[in-house]
Amino acid sequence: MDNVLHDLMVDSNSGTPIIVEGKKDKASLRALGIRGPIHCVHVGDPLFEVAEQLAHYNRIILLADFDDQGEKLTKKLASHLESKRCKTDLVHWLKMKKVFSRLTKDVESLNSLVSKLQVSSQHTIGKD
Repeated sequence: MDNVLHDLMVDSNSGTPIIVEGKKDKASLRALGIRGPIHCVHVGDPLFEVAEQLAHYNRIILLADFDDQGEKLTKKLASHLESKRCKTDLVHWLKMKKVFSRLTKDVESLNSLVSKLQVSSQHTIGKD
């Protein structure tokens, strides 16, 4: 879990932007220490316009929710961005989906989930 978040933090903090679904997702990532650029895609935003606005980036990390709707958004947005010759990074999303999808389906819950897991592991370590 820590490696997945650390890798995301390193890429983002080096300037690679992250696209999330909303303000709560962005706030959760900020609380986890992600300091690089984060852009929100809102429900109803035309994805071709989003892609045009972000096409100046060479590479973008897509980090939608881990449910079916998030997967559909990721695929559609990746297609639009790639049509603008922008490389989309799905590696972080796939790793996070694998690690967190049984525990949460959305990005906005990641900060509270990570906090709970850290407290839980500290209690377990303290019992030994």
